[in-house]
Amino acid sequence: MGEPAENEGLLLREGALVEGKYRLVRAAGEGAMGFVWQAEHVTLGHPVAIKFLHGSVANAAEPRARFEREARLAARLGRLLATSPA
Repeated sequence: MGEPAENEGLLLREGALVEGKYRLVRAAGEGAMGFVWQAEHVTLGHPVAIKFLHGSVANAAEPRARFEREARLAARLGRLLATSPA
């Protein structure tokens, strides 16, 4: 999984900078919809997970809707975990 992968012309490799603010740390997994990478927000130093959709599903309505539901759920879960007592 540590091998670079290409997704829509973007070379996914350790150390790559995404959108000018996320540095890819390591590949975390690959599935039918795309690749997931562990990354870090370079300014804030916060760890994040970034999912890159395969080009074949990125513009298809149902997979995109599924991805957006998953992203909303993950964000809500992250907020709940951040506010729950330790």
